[in-house]
Amino acid sequence: MHHLRPIIEDRLEKDAQYGKKWSGRPNDALSWLLNLAEGKQRAVRDLTLRILSLNFAAIHTTSMAFTQILFDLAANPSFVPDLRREVEAVILEEGFSKISLHKMVKLDSFIKESQRFGGNGAVTMTRKVLKDFTFSDGTMVPKGNAIAVASYSMHHDKVCHFSEKLGENVETRWLGKIH
Repeated sequence: MHHLRPIIEDRLEKDAQYGKKWSGRPNDALSWLLNLAEGKQRAVRDLTLRILSLNFAAIHTTSMAFTQILFDLAANPSFVPDLRREVEAVILEEGFSKISLHKMVKLDSFIKESQRFGGNGAVTMTRKVLKDFTFSDGTMVPKGNAIAVASYSMHHDKVCHFSEKLGENVETRWLGKIH
């Protein structure tokens, strides 16, 4: 709390003085939290814990994804020369920027394929059902239950993805044809 306290207190003071739409108010996670926070949720400790949770989630999932990509490159070194050539060519022509990243289509494709195979688990997007819901086929999910997407099954379905081996059909799956 030591580092965030002065920032949160300043933002709370400005919100109290000028309202939630003051000129120059940052469009950041703290503002988003403050827009929804009421009562005790506006306490420095509560806001700090929420920001730490957001940071953990963002850093943890990114680190896991990057680690999986490195594992897949190590296990499939045949991809490295093409990826290196693409990255070097784009950086030489464009420099390193957000825009140049969009031109690294082979790298993007490899990352997508790595995440499809390695992903974050068997299920994703877990949600709590807030009210009874009936699907068009008559399946009913009662309030209070948890539901999720079976991402592993979907990402390893040969009907959808043609292969169980990382990299096979990657060109047609994500890019069309690589020339």
